[in-house]
Amino acid sequence: MDSIFERIHGFPIVVALIPALWQAVRELSTSDGATKAIKWAISRLRLTLRSFAVLAGLALSIYFLVGDHMVRAGLSLLIVASVRLVSPRGGGKSWSFSDLSLHIGSEVAFHVLAIIVTALGLNLITLGHFRDLEIAPRVSITITLAIAALVAANKASARTRRLCTDMVECIDELLDLFAALEYGWGKSDAAEQFKAGRACFLKIQHLERLLKTRLNTGYSHLGTPVLPINLHRSFIDELTIAVARIADPSWKKAAEHLRQLRAACARRVDAVA
Repeated sequence: MDSIFERIHGFPIVVALIPALWQAVRELSTSDGATKAIKWAISRLRLTLRSFAVLAGLALSIYFLVGDHMVRAGLSLLIVASVRLVSPRGGGKSWSFSDLSLHIGSEVAFHVLAIIVTALGLNLITLGHFRDLEIAPRVSITITLAIAALVAANKASARTRRLCTDMVECIDELLDLFAALEYGWGKSDAAEQFKAGRACFLKIQHLERLLKTRLNTGYSHLGTPVLPINLHRSFIDELTIAVARIADPSWKKAAEHLRQLRAACARRVDAVA
């Protein structure tokens, strides 16, 4: 087995870099190709490495299962699941407002799959380590891990539905506040406009807290956010500026983004999640 790992030593990095290098060569043919190629390679390298790690882990688990090495197969599956759980999406401009519905749905699906793969890996490790167990204990272990996986998957799904519900409620209230601010712009006195503007700011802060909440976990560094970091910041800046310039055309862009975010979350509303 050592000889196999010696043969593939360094191979994952080489394969992961091929797409980035190829795109870099193509981009260099343009005037500002060098800068674009570097940015493209950096943005895609992490995704390429993750994809290769998952495929390699699945291939190894099948290889070990064929050879009746259950413990090694289980460890390979745990590596596959850890790639997903420890290294989620969240950086750069990975997705936009138009992709939100697909993003939310895929994140829930892949997170649930990672939980199931984790349970399967633990099951293989346990059964492979304790080979002398009779049928009844083996079935009990498998059923226990399956139930645990289902409970964890349901909790992760419920968390996403609860977050989407809170997001829709917050956006509805924020749109109402912006409508009141726009209606009273230039008609109310300064005190009333200040009061309406402050209410909008407070609701924007609430929305920002919701956007910082991870879709599938309660850990700030292990889950996936609703929006990528850069888009999150620019979106909050748009809303903040819109409060002071409600009559400016830029408000229409912020309002459109609000409605796109609401539409993506509205499909998963669950008031009792």
